[in-house]
Amino acid sequence: MRGSDSASAQQLALGLAIALLFAWRATSYGLLADDAFITFRYADHLAHGLGLTYNPGERVEGTSSLLWTLVLAGGSRIGLAPPEFAPVLGVLSGALCLAAVYGVARGALGCPRGAAFAGVATLALNPSFAFWSASGMETAAFSLLLVASWALAYSRVVETPPGAALLAGVALLLGLARPEGLAAAVLVPVGFILRRVGRRPLLVATGLLWACVAAVLVWRWANYGALLPNPVAAKMVPTRAAAMRGLAYVGAFLRHDGVIWLVPLMALVRCRSGPVASLVGIVLGYSGLVVMAGGDGLYRYRLMAHVMPLIALAVADGIGRLWAAKPRWALASGLLVVGASLSPLFERGFFREYTVQQVRHWEERWDQVGRALRATAPQRAVLATNVAGRVPYRSGLDTIDLLGLTDATIAHSSVSDFGKGYAGHERADPDYVVGKRPDLVYFSVLDGMPSGLSCSVRANRAALARGSLFRYAPVFDRPEFVRDYAPAVLTLGSGERAALFVRRDLQPRPDRRHRLFVGHWCDVDGR
Repeated sequence: MRGSDSASAQQLALGLAIALLFAWRATSYGLLADDAFITFRYADHLAHGLGLTYNPGERVEGTSSLLWTLVLAGGSRIGLAPPEFAPVLGVLSGALCLAAVYGVARGALGCPRGAAFAGVATLALNPSFAFWSASGMETAAFSLLLVASWALAYSRVVETPPGAALLAGVALLLGLARPEGLAAAVLVPVGFILRRVGRRPLLVATGLLWACVAAVLVWRWANYGALLPNPVAAKMVPTRAAAMRGLAYVGAFLRHDGVIWLVPLMALVRCRSGPVASLVGIVLGYSGLVVMAGGDGLYRYRLMAHVMPLIALAVADGIGRLWAAKPRWALASGLLVVGASLSPLFERGFFREYTVQQVRHWEERWDQVGRALRATAPQRAVLATNVAGRVPYRSGLDTIDLLGLTDATIAHSSVSDFGKGYAGHERADPDYVVGKRPDLVYFSVLDGMPSGLSCSVRANRAALARGSLFRYAPVFDRPEFVRDYAPAVLTLGSGERAALFVRRDLQPRPDRRHRLFVGHWCDVDGR
């Protein structure tokens, strides 16, 4: 008995050590993603009686996670500000994912303790899963629901109507957490049929799930005129170019996150076993969706982080099979897992060729731009910007999202070469934006321009044309834009400056800390 207690204590200590390591890894980035602030804005508006809106009075579902928005709105209602509440909730969800992986590996898959802990370590050390857990977004919560729904589907609980109803409820939450989670409405009944579960549980789970999903879709159509969130339309057009970009995205995830070294272990899973075959099928099917979507333009590999817990389960099962065949092979594979999990830690890059410190500087700068605009711009001013998260959230201004995540018109704009641009930054409608006559226009990519060229029409156009916002370069060809707007410099709290364009009839509020210096257009030489 004492030996059993000692072993349990050792397992608990090891589990706590891995959980603390994960928490340290997740919080060490010290960075909230800009897109998280879009959800924060929706949550705050809902909590304070402005409805589930980005701009009060406008009906656009610009957040990809209705569930996460509702949870954050509840927190905001009782005084928990989303920027502080969301990362804590995300890290907690990530830690629960670690526990779920261990429990499912030991229970549903029958893995030895060492193999289960190897799977947990794989997940805890994965840089994409760690970062996105603390990013302020719904990644870890979605992953937790994904593991829970899979584990429920292959437990004996669902063979009774109450258990089937429980699975339907978890699957519904999965669909509310992410648009791709709606696939559970099809996968759940298919899984029941393949498992030959009784007719009553099948009818209960399918009936409840489909009725709830139908209610959500009807609600979406009534409120927003769309069946899926607006970001789906803004980011997804199935083209060959987008698929090739998505394939490169999945390949980069395997390579940069060290997961490619785990593929031999994943190949050892018992694919003839129903639960494990479905596990592999979900990972492969989800990867196919990511390829069709064209990948993602956000930091690390957000979309693939969603299925990292399932990959960790496959790794645990592979090591478990090796252990059953020959323990020394399992030990060697365990060392492979450690090496694969640690290899990304030695990479300097975080996002493309940029370090996490550089990315953090951008995000903090956008925070300051928003705060400076709150102090400087009139309260009813309208902002147009490609930074749809931090700047609008901190400024409180009504905003036209130039990338279309929160704007239905731009989200459905025609793009002839979709898939060849930067993922998530391909939608654009310069004529629409100029026609809306915003008071302020902020292109974040122009902040680094030399001060001598910031007032040059040609230089600004050329700078936009070279970057991810190249489709907005034509705004500088519009005579009314040059006539009605003036280049301006906004001094930030840090002493840095941000470049933007101000409508000439705008009357800024005087503020000594955040001054808006409005200039004039000059020729290409900056004279």
